[in-house]
Amino acid sequence: MMQQKADVSGEKENAFSSKRYDDARKAESEDILARIKSETGSGASGLITRSFHRGREHLKASELDHQDRVEVWATRIGRILGLILMLAMMVWLVLYLLQA
Repeated sequence: MMQQKADVSGEKENAFSSKRYDDARKAESEDILARIKSETGSGASGLITRSFHRGREHLKASELDHQDRVEVWATRIGRILGLILMLAMMVWLVLYLLQA
């Protein structure tokens, strides 16, 4: 009789831990699917959106420690000046090629 009670309570514990495990796996799966959906987008528009987002985050220097304001602003200024220089060189190249 005592063995039967232990088996029943063991089954309840197993069912409970199995349900918790299933819930955790389901939540993890939903997180993975949501991340994949946000990363892939639809074709070229998703690629363009991700590229602009990455560029904006790069120019904002979001990966740096924001406690050091001098480093953050110096990095932002340097990256913006680099972008301006690159765009100016591209315009110069196009104008040069059109003259030839």
